[in-house]
Amino acid sequence: MPEGNGNGPLPGPSLEELLDHSLPCIFAEQPTGLGDEAQWGGAIANLEVAGRQLLYAEPAPAQTTVLVSRDDLTFRETPVEGGTVAESLVVPPAPAEFCRFDDISFLDALGGGDGGSGDVPDPNEYLTVAPGLSGGLEDPPPPAVGPAGDAATPDDDLLTPLTSGDLSRPADVIGADRDTSPPDADDEGMDQVLEVAEPVWPVLETDTLPPPRAELGWARRVDPSETPPDGVPDPDVRTFEFELDTFQKQAIGLIERGENVLVVAHTSAGKTAIAEYAIARALADGDRVIYTSPVKALSNQKFCELRSQFSSVGILTGDTQLNEDAPCLICTTEILRSMLYNRPWLTERLRTVVLDEVHYIDQVDRGHIWEECLILLPPTVSLLMLSATVPNAMDLAAWVGGIKSRPVFVVSCPNRPVPLEHQLYTGPAQELLDADLEPKRTFTVLDHNGIFSNDNYQLAFESTRHRRLSRSNSVAPVTTAAADNRGRPRRRHSTYHGNANQRAHPRLQQQRSHGGGGGGRGGSGRRQRPPSPTQEDWADLVRHMESSSLLPAIVFVSSRRRCDSTVAVLGHLDLTSDEEKQRIRARLRMLETHLDSGDRHLNSVKSMREFLLRGLGVHHAGMLPFLKETVELLFQNGLVKVLFATETLSIGINMPTRTVVFDSLIKFDGSSERYLLPSEYIQMSGRAGRRGKDQSGTVIIMAVPRCPDRAKLHTVVSTPPDPIRSQFRLTFFMLLNMLSTGRGAASVVWNSFALWGRSSPSEVQAQLERLRNEEVGARLSATDAARLRSQCEELVALVQEERREHAKKLCDGGNPARGKVAVISSAKIERRLAIVMKSSQVDRNQLECTQHTVLTLSVPRDPPPAAEPTREPDRELARRAAAALRPSLLRPEVSAGQVAPHEEMTVGWADVEFYLTESVTAPLSVLDDVRERTMPRFADREPWSACAAAVSRLVELSERPVAPPPESQRLTELRQQLEGRYRGMEREEIVHTLEAALAADQLYTQQKELDHWNDETSAMMQVLKELGYVDSSGRVTGKGKAACGVGYRQLLVTELVCNNALDGLTSPQLAALLSAVSHVLVVATTAQGRQEPDTARLPAALREGVVRMLKIARHIDKVQERNGLHTRTDEEMSLQFELIEAVLDWAGGMELRNVRLPRESDQGNLCRTLQRLDETLRDVRDLAVTLRLPRLQSTVRDALVAIRRGLPFNPSIYTM
Repeated sequence: MPEGNGNGPLPGPSLEELLDHSLPCIFAEQPTGLGDEAQWGGAIANLEVAGRQLLYAEPAPAQTTVLVSRDDLTFRETPVEGGTVAESLVVPPAPAEFCRFDDISFLDALGGGDGGSGDVPDPNEYLTVAPGLSGGLEDPPPPAVGPAGDAATPDDDLLTPLTSGDLSRPADVIGADRDTSPPDADDEGMDQVLEVAEPVWPVLETDTLPPPRAELGWARRVDPSETPPDGVPDPDVRTFEFELDTFQKQAIGLIERGENVLVVAHTSAGKTAIAEYAIARALADGDRVIYTSPVKALSNQKFCELRSQFSSVGILTGDTQLNEDAPCLICTTEILRSMLYNRPWLTERLRTVVLDEVHYIDQVDRGHIWEECLILLPPTVSLLMLSATVPNAMDLAAWVGGIKSRPVFVVSCPNRPVPLEHQLYTGPAQELLDADLEPKRTFTVLDHNGIFSNDNYQLAFESTRHRRLSRSNSVAPVTTAAADNRGRPRRRHSTYHGNANQRAHPRLQQQRSHGGGGGGRGGSGRRQRPPSPTQEDWADLVRHMESSSLLPAIVFVSSRRRCDSTVAVLGHLDLTSDEEKQRIRARLRMLETHLDSGDRHLNSVKSMREFLLRGLGVHHAGMLPFLKETVELLFQNGLVKVLFATETLSIGINMPTRTVVFDSLIKFDGSSERYLLPSEYIQMSGRAGRRGKDQSGTVIIMAVPRCPDRAKLHTVVSTPPDPIRSQFRLTFFMLLNMLSTGRGAASVVWNSFALWGRSSPSEVQAQLERLRNEEVGARLSATDAARLRSQCEELVALVQEERREHAKKLCDGGNPARGKVAVISSAKIERRLAIVMKSSQVDRNQLECTQHTVLTLSVPRDPPPAAEPTREPDRELARRAAAALRPSLLRPEVSAGQVAPHEEMTVGWADVEFYLTESVTAPLSVLDDVRERTMPRFADREPWSACAAAVSRLVELSERPVAPPPESQRLTELRQQLEGRYRGMEREEIVHTLEAALAADQLYTQQKELDHWNDETSAMMQVLKELGYVDSSGRVTGKGKAACGVGYRQLLVTELVCNNALDGLTSPQLAALLSAVSHVLVVATTAQGRQEPDTARLPAALREGVVRMLKIARHIDKVQERNGLHTRTDEEMSLQFELIEAVLDWAGGMELRNVRLPRESDQGNLCRTLQRLDETLRDVRDLAVTLRLPRLQSTVRDALVAIRRGLPFNPSIYTM
C-alpha cells in the first residue's frame, strides 16, 4: 500500500470496487470446452451477485441478555449521561458482611440513590474509527416497518430474540410487550450464588413509565371451553383412576409447558389432582418441588397424603422437621419465607412451588408473608397457585406475572361439580300442626341454579314467627351443663337480647366489608351472643338429616364453648351401629397407644371418647391437637356423623361432607358482631357435596328462634366475594433481613401487590398538575377534595336512607296505585317523571325485591365516554351525587303535533324519589304498544292514542314545579352546600366537574400513601438505629445480624437477650416468662391500657423477670412513638401473662391434668402456646450462641428439654 505524507494511509479502492474490476477479468479467461458463451455468461452473472452478497451478513444472535437499567422509584430508564459506577457494565461486588443504607428518604432509596461517584464516558466521545483504518462503525439502518396488520402479537414478540437493530430503537418500541418492571428482587442474590455478573446494557434515553396493569398482558385467561392439548396428562408421569375435567387438563397442559398457573375452582372441584401432577412432573425430571399451606394442620395432612404417593417427601413446620432434604418438601408459608431469607440452598434445583389457599394474601395479619414469598422466589421457579375464592384472579395473575416477567395463566372451573341447595331450618314440624301453614322444617331459599326464592323466604319467615309465638313469650334460656377440660361443670346461658336482624355489622349494612376487625374489645361489658337454637331444635335437626340421608354433616358453630355445650345436650342421640362402634373403639385403642398413661385419663379424652362412639364430634382450636386429628380421621372414614366445629375447620383441611349447617350467620370478628362475609360463607359452605358420592350438597341455615334478615341473607349466600386486596406491610423482620442480605427493601416494597403498577411520586404530581390545568373542577386543595368526597358519599347515603323510609311508609299503606306519577332518578337515570304501570308485591321487609314498571320520558343521548378502570367508582359516585342534587326535570323538546320520546323502564325502590299527588290513567296495553315500536318493523308506527295522551300528560306535568316531601335537616344542609357550588349547571356538567374533583382527590390520596411508605420506613430505620441494630452510617450491626434469625417478636426477644433480662432464671422460670411472648390468645384490654399481671404467687426471680420484660417492652414502644410509629406501639399491650403459671407447672414436670389453667383457657391453648414457646426458645438459643452467652445457652437448652414432652409435643398422627 502506498505511504502517505505522514498524516495516515492514502485512501485506496473499496472492496466493492475491487470486485467490480476483478470478477469480469477472472471469468473472461474461461477454459475451452465448458459450454457455450451464453451459459457461461449466466454463470458469471450469478457469481457476481454471490460475490457482492459476501459483503453483507445477517446480524448474529445476541450472545448476552440486555437488561434495561431503570430507576426503581420512577421506572425511568437510567441514562448513560451522568451515570455512576453502579450503572456501568462492571459492577463491584456487594459487601458480604454488611449493607449500607444512606440517611435519605425512603422514596429516594427506592430510586437507588447515588450509589457511587465514578463517571461514565460521554457516548459522544466514543471512538468509532480504529487507528490505522479509514472506515469504522456505522449506525445500522433503521428496521423496515412492515405493512399494517403484520405486527407481531405479544406472544410472538416474547419469543423473538433481541437483535442488534433493537438497540437503536426507542425503548417503548422494543419493550412494547416486554418487561418494563423493575429488576426482580432475587436477581442480585442469584448473581451472588452463581458468581456470575449479569451485564446491564445502557440504552437510549427515554422518559416513559410502564404501561398500566391492563396493558402488561401478563395475565392470560384460559377459556373454560377451550379443548385441552392432546396427550394430557402424560401417563409416564402420573395416571388417574378417574377422567379429569377440562379445567384440570388445561392446567396440567400448562404445567407441562413450565408455565405459571393460577387455578380458581370451587372446594372439592379437584384442585388437588393438579397439584399432585405438578409434583410428579418435577420429581420425574429430577427437580425439587415445595408445597406450601397456610396452617400446620393442612401441612400435616398433605404430608400424609403425598407420602403415600411419592417415594421421598419431607415436611418442615414450626414443630415438625422430617426429611427436609427430600425432593418434595411440604412447609408453611412462614417457613418458606425463612428459607428464602436465610437458607437459600434449600431452593437449589427448585422447579415448582405450589401455593395452596393463595387467597390468604387477603388475610390481615399474615397476608404480607405470602407477598414476600412470591416476590423473593426466583423467576425461574414455576408457580402453581390454588384457591376457591379469588374473584379478581386476573389482577392477582397480572401482579405475579409482572414481578416475574412471565405470564400467569388463569384456569377456572365456572360451575361446581356438585351443586348446592341452601335451606332455612325453622324448627320441629309438629309445632305447625295447629297453624294454617305447611308443616315443613326446611325451606329452599337458593336453588342449584343460584336463584333466590323470595316466596320460600316468606314462608320460612312466617313459620319461624308462628313457632316463636306458639312457644311462651319468654322462654327460659336453655341451660346446658358440660364438663370443661378439667372436669369442672360449667353452666352456659343464652344472654342475647334484641333482634338478630338488627345486629349486622355496620360495614355490611353499607357495602360488603373486607376482612374482620382487630384489636381489643374495649370496655368491660360482656358481649351479647346471638340467639341460639334449643336442645329440641338440635335434636330434631339431627333426626331430620338422618332420616333424609343428609349425613354426614358439619355444623359450624359461632364459638368453642357453644360447640362443647351443644354436643353435651345431645348425649341421648346415638347415630352409629354396633359394627361402627367396634371400628371406632379399635381406632381409638390404636391411637391411644401413642399417649402416656396419664394423658389417657384426661377428662377431655374420656368425654371425647364417649361422643365419638355415638357418632358425634367436636373440632375447634381449644382442643388438644391429638384429639382434633383423631376426630378428623374418624370423620374422613365416615364414623363421625355430625361434627360441631368452628370456622377454623374450613381453612384448607380436606373434609368434604354431605351437608353443612350454620347455627347462625352472625359472628364475632374480634371487635364486634357482624354477618358473615360472602367469602367466609363460600369457604365454609363449599365443604358440602362429596364429589363422586353425592348428586348435590345441602347447606342448612338455622332460622330459630329468629329468621335472618332477608337482605343480609341474600347478600351472604348469593353475592360474589369481595376482591382480595394487598395486606402488605413493612416489618422489622423484613427490613433487617433485606438490609443484611444486601438486597434492600425497595425491591420488595415496590413489587408488592399494593404498589405494583402504581405511578411514581413524580408522575402522580405530573398527573395532578395536568388535571388541574385541564379541569376547573380539579383545582381544589387536598383538604377540599377530601371534604368534597366525604360530602358526596354522605349525600348519597342520606338520600338512599330517605328513599328507603319513604318506600316503607308506602308499603304500610299498600302498593302504589297504578297510574301514580313518580319522580325517578339514579346514577344511570336522569331526573324525570314516570307513570307507574304495574308493581311487584311490596313488602317493607323485602324492599330490594320490589320493582316498578313505568312509562317515562326519554331523550336520546350519546353514552358518556368510558372511564378509566381506576376511576369507574368515582364516576359512579359523581353520577349518584349529581342525581341527589335534584337538577331540573328532564323536559324533551317536542314539535307541534309530535309525541315526546318515551320508553318503558323497570326501576327499584331506590330509584324513586317521591310520588306526586297527580295520577295518569293509562291501560296496560300502552306497554305493549311501546314494546312493539322497539321492533324494527314497527319503528315508524304512530303511538296509540292512549299512549300519546299519557306521554302528553307527563310533558305537561314536567313543566310545573314539583314540591318534594320534607327531608332531614342534615340532608338539606348538604344539598345547599353542594348546590351553591354547582348552581346553574346541567346534570352532565355537574357529573363532569364532580368526577374531575374526585380524580384529584384520588391523586392526592396516592400521594399520601407514598408519603406514608416514606415516613414509615424512615421511622423504622431510625428505630433500628436507636436500638443499635443499624449504626449511624447505615451498616447492619452484629446485634442486627443476630436478630435476623428471630422469627417472632423480633425486637422484644432480641432486647430481652441483649439486656440480660433473662439472667438469674431457672429453666422452668425462663420458659414461663417467655410464654408471655408466645401466648396464642388475644386477651381484651381496656382503653386505659393493660392491667398489671398478678404475680403474687410467682417466685421472686420470675416476678423480677416480669418487671424487666415490661420495662423493655415499654422502652421499645417509646422509641417507636418518638419516631412516629404510633400504630406499632403494641409490644407491652401484646404481652399475655395468663398462662405463666401453667407453663411454670408444665416446665416443672407436672402432668397435664394437674396444670393450673385460667378459666378462660383450654388445654388446647396451652399446647399451642407451648409449641410456639418451643420456637421462641430456639430463637433465644441461637441468639445466645451468636452473642456468646454460654450460661443462657445452658438454661435455654434445659428449658427446651423440660417443655418438649408429653401430649403437646406428640408427633402428628399424619406424620406417624
